[in-house]
Amino acid sequence: MTLKQLVKPKYRTWLIPLWIILSLGFLVAKYAVPIVFAPYIIIDNAAPVAPQAIYYPTYKNLPANAAETNPQTLLEIYALEVPSAFRAIGSVDSVNSTLSDNPPVSIDQPEILAPDPASGDPNQRINYHYTVTGLDFGLQHYPDLILNVEGSCHTDYSWCNGSSPSNSDPTLIEDFYVLPFDNQTYKTVSLDDGPSPAVQFFMGPNAGTGPLGNWTWAALISSVNRTSYWNSSDPWYLTVPDIDPQSPPYRVKPGRPALSCWQNDVWSYHGHESSVAYLNSSDLPGLELSGALQDIFAHFLGQPKIQVLGTRLGASALKSASTSYYDIFNASSSSLYTDLARLVFASYIGTANTLTETTLFARSSNVENDVLTLTIDAGTIPPGIDEFVIWSTDVITLSVKALIIIPVVTATLWIIAIVVFFLPLPEIAALSATVSTANQSGKASGKGEETHKGKPEEESRTEKLVEDTIDQVADFVSNR
Repeated sequence: MTLKQLVKPKYRTWLIPLWIILSLGFLVAKYAVPIVFAPYIIIDNAAPVAPQAIYYPTYKNLPANAAETNPQTLLEIYALEVPSAFRAIGSVDSVNSTLSDNPPVSIDQPEILAPDPASGDPNQRINYHYTVTGLDFGLQHYPDLILNVEGSCHTDYSWCNGSSPSNSDPTLIEDFYVLPFDNQTYKTVSLDDGPSPAVQFFMGPNAGTGPLGNWTWAALISSVNRTSYWNSSDPWYLTVPDIDPQSPPYRVKPGRPALSCWQNDVWSYHGHESSVAYLNSSDLPGLELSGALQDIFAHFLGQPKIQVLGTRLGASALKSASTSYYDIFNASSSSLYTDLARLVFASYIGTANTLTETTLFARSSNVENDVLTLTIDAGTIPPGIDEFVIWSTDVITLSVKALIIIPVVTATLWIIAIVVFFLPLPEIAALSATVSTANQSGKASGKGEETHKGKPEEESRTEKLVEDTIDQVADFVSNR
């Protein structure tokens, strides 16, 4: 094979792999860029709230004895607040599934205490803790604000003041309790509370020690006389053999212990601590939270969330109640720990959703919007009340940085592609220069036309010039 045969076809074939490489490059970019950049475009599922969408019922115009003087309004407010409690308890299972990845809630296993001296029944103590940040609340400006909630509960048999036959059915037992912070009124539990196990929640006084967020609360279980096919040694569901041959073999023992609890809510910001009543720059330097948002937090988190939420849930507060059939339930799978843990998780969810819930209340013409009572000019929306975002899967938050970078990168790639397409490559430029020189020398000597007299007429002028150049280069190399 001569040098002419080796070199001559190259000018036609070397463009093929180049364009294949360019085509594959753009094809890869077409599918790779969306995969690589998509996670940076969508940063979350949140959006700023509209001020006029915020509503929550007010208690400010109600007298202290509203339960006696205005029960209808209280019931209307109660009905407005119940759905938020059910939204929180309904999300407990999803929080449990993600707890291992980001544990915001911790509940210690029950600590076994000394049995009750009088009855010998078991005693337990359970500690719990959860943390909610400004980011969890959805605050726009103070993601480092932290609410630390710490609490502890223990069983206490001393609150039970005896048992007696029920007034409605002498064969059933009714338990009497006296609360230490309300010793003027007897609290009773029995099967009259409903066929399923039930619980009553009570707000106690401030603990008197530590910060202002240190509160006490209590719960009384109504599980007495409920029957089961399975026995239990749990303090709230302790069973004894049932002598009624027509009933399941076990029945919950009378005199179940009360649950005595305390909870400490501490708000902190950059090393400084305060209570919900003082979320201002004086007690928490650097925190310029609007007065309207301070009022919302004080309204919803001024008492232990677990006590408020448990009261709103009513018969749905206990996990044991959700699996019961009339007055028969599975005592072996029910426990104080599972009931309390479920309420703690729901309290965490309800606390984190405090601001979001203000946009979900069903409005009532009979209950004034507390938002409109926060300014001197009644009926106007206070400034700063909308300084938070709401979380929803129906909302997508886009990154402004990504929205700027992606069009710029796209335009840059198009410019590069256009430049590469229209500018000659160095090899082609050199070849063109050589062809131009060959034309000029051929015209001067008159030999250019003689060399190609035998070529077909349909061959283009460009191909002739290229071939002349290759022939000259090949002859030069051969003579050397």
